[in-house]
Amino acid sequence: MSLTITKLQKKIADQAVLNNITFSLSLGQVVGLVGPNGIGKTTIFRTVTHQYRADGGTIELDEQDLTDHPEQRENLFYLDNQHLFFRKYRLDKIAGDYQLLYATFDQARFMALIEKFGLQGSQRFQSLSKGYQALVMVALALASGAPYVFLDEPFDGLDLLIRERIVNLVVDAVADGKRTFLIASHNLVELDGLSDRVLFVKAGRISQDLTLEDVRQQAIKLQLVFKTKAIPDVIREQGRILTIRGRVIEAVFPHFTPEVKAAIAAEEPVLNESLPLSLSDLFKVEFRAKNAEVKMGEDRLLKLVRSRHKVLLRVMVVFVLLLSAVNLGQSIQNYHNEQKYVMDLAQFEESKQEAKKNHLTFYNNKSYEEYREDQRHLFIPNQKGQLLSDLISGRFFTVVSYLIPLIVGLAIASIDQASGFNAAIFSSGFRRRGVFATRYWYGFLILLGAMMLGSGITILGYYVAIPAMYVGLSGMNLLGVLLMNIAVVSFMYTIGTAIGTIFASPFWMGVFGLFGTWFGATAADRLIYSTMRSNPVRLSGNNLFFAYFIAAMVISIIGYFATRWLFDHISLENAGNVLLLPKLRWVVMIYALAVIPYGLGQWLLNNELLSYTVSIIAILALGFWWWYRERPQKKLA
Repeated sequence: MSLTITKLQKKIADQAVLNNITFSLSLGQVVGLVGPNGIGKTTIFRTVTHQYRADGGTIELDEQDLTDHPEQRENLFYLDNQHLFFRKYRLDKIAGDYQLLYATFDQARFMALIEKFGLQGSQRFQSLSKGYQALVMVALALASGAPYVFLDEPFDGLDLLIRERIVNLVVDAVADGKRTFLIASHNLVELDGLSDRVLFVKAGRISQDLTLEDVRQQAIKLQLVFKTKAIPDVIREQGRILTIRGRVIEAVFPHFTPEVKAAIAAEEPVLNESLPLSLSDLFKVEFRAKNAEVKMGEDRLLKLVRSRHKVLLRVMVVFVLLLSAVNLGQSIQNYHNEQKYVMDLAQFEESKQEAKKNHLTFYNNKSYEEYREDQRHLFIPNQKGQLLSDLISGRFFTVVSYLIPLIVGLAIASIDQASGFNAAIFSSGFRRRGVFATRYWYGFLILLGAMMLGSGITILGYYVAIPAMYVGLSGMNLLGVLLMNIAVVSFMYTIGTAIGTIFASPFWMGVFGLFGTWFGATAADRLIYSTMRSNPVRLSGNNLFFAYFIAAMVISIIGYFATRWLFDHISLENAGNVLLLPKLRWVVMIYALAVIPYGLGQWLLNNELLSYTVSIIAILALGFWWWYRERPQKKLA
């Protein structure tokens, strides 16, 4: 008995999914059906078993077309995982129904199989774990008596023990030569040891029909190291590169002839070692374009890096816009409340006299009419020439505005670290710097766009709710808001990304990120205030703003390249430590000694010397504990 599929065609939504699929199956085989996601493997099963009506081609069993001889379909068994009608049924009820569908269905064998798995006929299918559901479906296939069984992803998401049970059931079933399994699976390791043949599905066709043992006689997988990073022409022309790690190249040579062997030897490789050729290697060879293996993989990886953080960044955008709307509403409400409580002339004169006694200059040479005019403005008119003032800064930036870029940077780094994505990157041959740059700029640009959009909503809201002449914003003010957004996002996001990159766990990222930034900001604020008070010749106004802006951008640029360099040197052997790069412990300690005592100031009994001493001793004690904690791990490494 043989099953022959010839030039099978199928369109779905006017798109050709199957295009002249041709292959044949004989009894006593386990055949793998392999291809990327969405290539049409499930469509082949559904079309062959007539769940889909073919648009062309023939399906014949012993030279009888299944369209003309529908009774022959009893010889095919396929369970569509997406459309199981018996999810809520008891297992004994499922067996009874299949006895009606297949004349050769052996209900006693089915019950014996499930009892062997420790299951009872009274149990419902939907109450079983995914692994036991898979075993029940294989038991149905074996009890059906159908000589041709199609299994679609039978190993998907199953643990090792369940996979071994399924493999053993399949091997036992084909041992007598009366049954054939066609298995579609992405678990190429299991399929490698199980299948006799492999069909590769590519562009709607069967591109390769391979017997693995025959392939291994003419193909070879080599690990090569050359004296330089340059890849010899013979490798590019005759081989298919799988991975490149520094100077270490792994490549498959589909036709390893004596001439190819001699050409490789002529390049004088430092290392030339043969490796086991697996089905996974053949999959990569088949579905990667020649001479574009690594680049295609990098393109897909960088696309994956961006897509991993889409949800996080979308939530952040929504939060920023909602925060802008709330701040806008509060500012407009405060403005209108202030208009209701304007001082009358007597109150103004009284306040003016009180200010004079206290040596305040706010009311100097100001008339009551000028005071009334100023009160109508949302922003003070005499600050139109300033890039940024306290009033403008307060309207557009809050503590949360500074925290958002920091937290987003921390979150992007911690997600990739905690999920094991970094580990997958580090064990591959991809350039880490490209991965880091893609991750950084994708998050940065969306974050900056969200902050700018939030500022734009705020400005637009002011002009809608308040007469334009009283908004009081000038072109210089708007430029200041733009530059401030760039500086805040660049500086804080870079700090968050740097901390998230070098720390080993989300907990330590959060502790050092939030507390470290808070102590640093406190120390910087105190230093700026002290410098401005003590320095008689100091920057002010727009010059001071530009000084801060340039300093923030320079630190951000240096931080970006430094963090990218550190990311390139991380080793996951330190994943159990606080830091992925333990030598940076001393950098963290120096930073703590520089900012914590100074930022806290006279916190203990209002005594500066005592406060500094206790702070420094506490930091050194923490540093010693940290060093002692990681010391045993270093010895074991």
